[in-house]
Amino acid sequence: MLIFSYKIAKTLCLLLIFNLLSLAVFGQEKKIDSLQNLLKVYNKEDSIKVRILYSLADILYKKQPDSTLLLMKKAMIIAEKEKYILGIADIHTNMGNCYWTKSNYKQAIENYEKALAYFTKLGKKESIALSYSNIASVLQQQGNLNEAMVYYNKALVLEENSSTKNHLAKILNNIGIVYYQVGNYPLATQHFLKSLAIREEKQDKAGIAACLHTLGLVYTQDEQYEKAYEVYQKSIVIKKELIDLHGEANSLNNIAILYTKQKRYEEALKIYNDLLTIRNQLNDMQGKSIALLGLAEIFFKKKDPIQALNLCLQAQKIKQNIKDNRGLIKSLNQLAEIYSIIPDSLDKAVLVATQSKSLAKKQNFIPEVKEANYILADVYAKQTNYSMALKTYIEASALKDSLFNADRVKEISKIQTNYELDKKKKELILLQNENLLKTIAVEKGQLAKEIQRQEIMLLQKNEAIKENAIEMLSQDKVLQQAETDKQIAMRKQIETEKEKKDKENELLKKEQQIKDIENTKKLTNQRYILGLFGLAFLSALVVAFFVYRGQQKEKKAKNLIIKQKQELEQSKEEIQTQAEQLNTSNQAKDRLFAIIAHDLRSPLVSFQGIAKQLDFYLRKDKPEKIRELSEKINESTQNLNNLLDNLLNWALVQREAISLNPQQLVLQTEIAQVLQGFQQLAETQQIRLQNDIADNLMMWIDKNTLHTIVRNLLSNAIKFTPEQGQIRLSAEVKRLENGKKLTQLYITDTGTGITPEKLTQLFAIANNKSTAGLRGEKGIGIGLNLCYELALLSGATLQASSEVGKGTTFCLAV
Repeated sequence: MLIFSYKIAKTLCLLLIFNLLSLAVFGQEKKIDSLQNLLKVYNKEDSIKVRILYSLADILYKKQPDSTLLLMKKAMIIAEKEKYILGIADIHTNMGNCYWTKSNYKQAIENYEKALAYFTKLGKKESIALSYSNIASVLQQQGNLNEAMVYYNKALVLEENSSTKNHLAKILNNIGIVYYQVGNYPLATQHFLKSLAIREEKQDKAGIAACLHTLGLVYTQDEQYEKAYEVYQKSIVIKKELIDLHGEANSLNNIAILYTKQKRYEEALKIYNDLLTIRNQLNDMQGKSIALLGLAEIFFKKKDPIQALNLCLQAQKIKQNIKDNRGLIKSLNQLAEIYSIIPDSLDKAVLVATQSKSLAKKQNFIPEVKEANYILADVYAKQTNYSMALKTYIEASALKDSLFNADRVKEISKIQTNYELDKKKKELILLQNENLLKTIAVEKGQLAKEIQRQEIMLLQKNEAIKENAIEMLSQDKVLQQAETDKQIAMRKQIETEKEKKDKENELLKKEQQIKDIENTKKLTNQRYILGLFGLAFLSALVVAFFVYRGQQKEKKAKNLIIKQKQELEQSKEEIQTQAEQLNTSNQAKDRLFAIIAHDLRSPLVSFQGIAKQLDFYLRKDKPEKIRELSEKINESTQNLNNLLDNLLNWALVQREAISLNPQQLVLQTEIAQVLQGFQQLAETQQIRLQNDIADNLMMWIDKNTLHTIVRNLLSNAIKFTPEQGQIRLSAEVKRLENGKKLTQLYITDTGTGITPEKLTQLFAIANNKSTAGLRGEKGIGIGLNLCYELALLSGATLQASSEVGKGTTFCLAV
């Protein structure tokens, strides 16, 4: 007895501790520790342990979804063994939360639906509404907004009729987010404000902060920037009071987005950099990836694609590590946009956007599929692949029908409501008829029993009459009386038979009534079935009408957009061509004036100095100094000659007046001739020139063009190669997939190298400035541009690769 009392006391104490834990305001870490300690103390496998496991899982599922699933599976075994239905329903809800966190939306919905089934059996309206809301949230996350709104409306009806209305604010907020996603900002604001009013009435600070946060999103998209900033600041104040660092960081992130939209890039950059520090402190990888993508967007808008690319790649890596499928797809779309503005990266943009589209289709993320299609359409248009551009654009536009149509949802909900009411009305009529049939059946049974009793009584009376008649026949005195009694008995029998017939007739009438009711029931069922078919047909007509009307509007809009886009593209191309021609002309003019004003004077000034020195050494009779001056004169003459050659060739290229005579040249022989002119200069500067080209290697190119390109590239290589360095010339022949041969000439030095930023603009004359060599050598800044344009005129390509501190390689391919 004492042992039993101790066990009861222990259980009551544990229940008391559990209730105190659930009511007290602890930090999450303290709650986790308390619940884990409680699990160690409580060893019984019952409903109390299920609740403890559930409470622990309810805290952990966002940070540790896999560990939480293991806890829930353990709790499920106990709950099923104890037949604890409410516990099973709650466990399915928490498992749905875990799978949602892991972006496994199929499993999430399956668990929420199982929870809904159990809550429906238990008749828990508040939990049913929460299940509807959870299913709707997952569908909303997948981009299936129509179906999400149907479930939200079901949850809303239950919550509005509920006495507690615990989840009404949350449902209103989620419906507002749907309207925000489709751009209906007035309706979104209306729902957010309703949700905010409820939370202010309940003094729910966390809920108020969440509502202010979503209101800020609407104001930002609606370009009401001052209002957006105001509500974000209010949200931050509340989150600081609640010591909610994650929430505070999220609001700061939205302020950075607000600044980005206002083109206040420096302020946005500062917030994002501060956020990266906060996210690292919180070990919030999801938040860090969002900040990185925000930074990437700023650099993208500032026309710095290289920086944007690096940041976006960092964010993509984090999204992959944390298995955030939707975030990964969004980062891929952003990456594709960045590639689309980087020179020679359009193929990468197509590859990344196609990968994003494939993943989005697999996960059924309709908005991301649409975004990927629009990016692909833009990239294909830049590649002049207009057929694919049009195809992907039409595919993206067609996805609008599968997104959100508020009128259609409202109409379907109305039809569904009418159908449910009609169904309940007919079920009520059927129930009344069934009750009437049961009543008639009972009366029929009672009537049959009464007839049977009357027949038994009649038989008994007949027997008694027969006995009396026998006695009367034996006695003459009573013969007359017997006759009289017989007549009376016969009269009674006739009356009884008449009464029997009347009752039989009444029974027949009752049976006829039953048959009539059964016929009525059959007729009602037939009408009910016809009504269902009619309702289904009407629904199909309504849906078909909306689809047809949407398709017609979409078709007209597509044709108009395509026409306008073609006209805009044509105008844009013409304007761009004219602008490029004008810009090129201005650049050429500016560069030419700069050359004449500055660089062309340098050799002449050098000659003036040499002339003065020559006069001085002649008077002083110093022949060894005069010989040195003669070498300088020769070097300056050679530089001036090269300079004038480049100027002349560049001018001819700009006027498209140069004539080319391509022929098969022995590459090794031609390169040897060019190298001969640089041998003395290389030896003077202690640089080794190495010709590793095979004797029999041929190249189809104009001879003067080849010499000019190689001469300029060699001059440039010597300029930036230190003493004891090496310049190597090599060549090879590659066979292409189409069977053609490609001859490639490589000029590789061990010089200072070129930075990645300068490498991207190496051949452009507009932004190129002459860079002094290691020994102070000067140039005019057009040599590499001349080489590049001569290569293009010859049907060849010229490319450069470099690494700072290790050297540079130029490749001429014909």
